Amino acid sequence: MIDSLSIYICVGIIWAVAFEYFCIKKLEEPYNAPFVNRERLWHVLVWPFNAGLFIYHLILEAKNNKNNH
Repeated sequence: MIDSLSIYICVGIIWAVAFEYFCIKKLEEPYNAPFVNRERLWHVLVWPFNAGLFIYHLILEAKNNKNNH
């Protein structure tokens, strides 16, 4: 159980760091500000939901861009 929890938290930390980096580099003002610790904790704890939502919207955006060109 501890091993599974450790893996879950490690993946969550990797996700939170990558997502924060993406937001800072790709988003416009005022959305490109660094996360506060509460946001980081949220992304670490519920990373499967956040990652799934991010990927879903990334695919939708790619489809919309493909249809518009």
